[in-house]
Amino acid sequence: MKRAVLAIVLGFLFLHQAHATPLRWTLSGVVFPSGATVSGGWTFDADAGLQPGLGVYSNIEVTTGPDSSFGGATYTLYNPVDTAPGGQFPSNLFLVTGAISSTMLVMVTAADMTDAGGTIPIFSDEFFCADPSCQTVSSFIRATDIGSVTAAPTPEPSSVALLAAAIIGMVIFGGGQVSKAHPVLRQRPCAGLTGPTRRKAAHPKKG
Repeated sequence: MKRAVLAIVLGFLFLHQAHATPLRWTLSGVVFPSGATVSGGWTFDADAGLQPGLGVYSNIEVTTGPDSSFGGATYTLYNPVDTAPGGQFPSNLFLVTGAISSTMLVMVTAADMTDAGGTIPIFSDEFFCADPSCQTVSSFIRATDIGSVTAAPTPEPSSVALLAAAIIGMVIFGGGQVSKAHPVLRQRPCAGLTGPTRRKAAHPKKG
């Protein structure tokens, strides 16, 4: 019975860690030299890739502002041409406006995006596509100065963790037979007592 309960608790904790909530990453301070901005963000699941080191992007919405070189665009799709077998790269985004796109926005983070979240510097370059599916680019449009992308990590359910730890403790250390007259002694019999006093407390007189 003890082993079964312990296995269930440990299995629960393992599943909780293995299925972390995907994080929403938001751009901040990403600006072209002209003053046009890049705003928006995406959701990234660092654990959803079918190969180590790959993840999956979703809910992409990144907008580049207009300036004299380009009127701006909204990017909503990770370019299928640049998707690796089994997932997408955690530090490189190749964004297009759709299945047919005239431009592509390439964004590179200074470190991989992970379930830990945080703030990471990011750089981006915008290009014109050479073909409707944007398999290649034809010419450079503009590049941003340094900016950042931020995600807040999902807080751990501390109450669940404490409950699990308590159950594990009871499974490992509980189960001994103790006197019903002294419930406190089930946890720690005669703590701090020595000699005759200890023996008296452990064996109270009846009646």
